[in-house]
Amino acid sequence: MNKVAKAKFSTIDTRLAIGVAALVGIQLSGWQSAAHAAEHYQQRYLVAEAPSLTADEKLLAGKTSAIANAMAMKDTDPTAGIRSLQRYKKFSLPEVEAALLELHIAMARAYMKADEPERAHNALLPYQTQSSPVISKLLAEIAKASKKKQADTKRQELAARKRKGVEIGMTAEQVIQSNWGKPERVNRTHNARGTREQWVYPGNHNYLYFENGILVSVQN
Repeated sequence: MNKVAKAKFSTIDTRLAIGVAALVGIQLSGWQSAAHAAEHYQQRYLVAEAPSLTADEKLLAGKTSAIANAMAMKDTDPTAGIRSLQRYKKFSLPEVEAALLELHIAMARAYMKADEPERAHNALLPYQTQSSPVISKLLAEIAKASKKKQADTKRQELAARKRKGVEIGMTAEQVIQSNWGKPERVNRTHNARGTREQWVYPGNHNYLYFENGILVSVQN
């Protein structure tokens, strides 16, 4: 057999082995499809036979497997799936962009489940200008959850202020919101420096003193 014939036989033999390996690989390696298995063995064997391939060409040869692996993480770790596909962004491939969109939506939903609407909003930042019913609905849910969380935080802060006493530097409003509440009466004087107030509370010598609306002294 001459050199040309040997070379052709070698190539055919290799490709045949790859095809068989792909089919066997589905059962032995748990590949999701014959295409993924074939691509795996192609990368392993045929790419090795073609050292002239550029880095980008080798990267694109593994595109299908990369997308499948990333999507497999959608429900468990979408952030990791997004990171794994970032290297394909420069190619502007529709299938990669579609996978990234699904992963970003999954990430936003995971943050919503964890009661982190702000992070959910940030997860969708790259896609907020898209006219997608799914994204529009999710953004509306995020806005509603964010508003509720802000209101809850404000109520918690108010409740905390009511449980604690007063501190120098508080405003009159903050004092009223504290456990001191409103005074029985207020004695007010005016001078060149502004207004001075004495708030009188029940009990013996319970007084608060304000200068221009700021608590400057406590007597109790």
